[in-house]
Amino acid sequence: MASARLGATARVVKSGSRLLPTKAALTLTPSAVARVTQLLKQQPSVAAVKIGVKQRGCNGLTYTLEYATERGKFDEEVVQNGARVFIDAKAQLTLLGTEMDYVQSKLSSDSLKMTKTELKKRLVKKASKMPNAPLTFNALPAVSKTVDGKKLEFSCQWATHLSDETFDWVFRLFSTNMRELYHKSQWGYDEPSKKAELLATTARFIIVYVEEESGKKPIAFCHYRFDMDHGYATLYCYEIQVVPECQAKGIGSILMSILDTIGRKAGMDKLMATVFAYNEKSLGFFHKIGFTTDETCPTEEEGLDYLLLSKSCVDSKPNQ
Repeated sequence: MASARLGATARVVKSGSRLLPTKAALTLTPSAVARVTQLLKQQPSVAAVKIGVKQRGCNGLTYTLEYATERGKFDEEVVQNGARVFIDAKAQLTLLGTEMDYVQSKLSSDSLKMTKTELKKRLVKKASKMPNAPLTFNALPAVSKTVDGKKLEFSCQWATHLSDETFDWVFRLFSTNMRELYHKSQWGYDEPSKKAELLATTARFIIVYVEEESGKKPIAFCHYRFDMDHGYATLYCYEIQVVPECQAKGIGSILMSILDTIGRKAGMDKLMATVFAYNEKSLGFFHKIGFTTDETCPTEEEGLDYLLLSKSCVDSKPNQ
């Protein structure tokens, strides 16, 4: 259950007589409804605000408010005028059947900033643990075809679950498309290092197939990861490779559209990609689909031969 501590507390202003009620009946004051609604608007990727017990004060119990990305097994749920809250098991002993008010936070803005960072880390961790993020977020198109009418199928896997045959194909395609570009780069072509990168435990793959007379044939793949980058929750596109004979047929755009949907629905801040500065074909592709130079991109004066590109997930719209 992912949550992040908010700079706020709440207090009971009216208590019922039941000590152990069997049904949730928490009521929020108008000010509490307004504040919870405001907090949820600030973090649209979270599910609710969660209430828990913090300490016992002279005026009664004091409670914490936390962002929650999902409902815990023993949480009670209350929705009032659009304000959604979860009540943890300990807080239920005294909260159910009461009316609650919001108490203004006394925490500093730095503390709140740290809280947002912690929330983003938890969103990244949660997304990375999903067995099949494209399926979970309904990001795969129901029907998808190349511009010349070939029907596409998708397989979504963790790198650690790829068969030896599939991984060999993945690496051969990468080498075919990128070997010369890497030899030209400051990094050089390091085959063992690249294989280790592609097989990392956090690496996720979308593999594209077409149906032929001889059976399904792989024609493209995308390697992506969920990560934190300079304080931003990021869906990073490490590789997007298409076999030469199927390039310029819309497959790359379909894959990036899938990533865009995943990133937005997973609560990521942005999509990112690293592109060689001299790879004009790849730069043109990413610029065409809305990527721009990221704020963390090296400057020309630094003399590096790659660029960092990004596209915001916050304002992007989901694919229907």
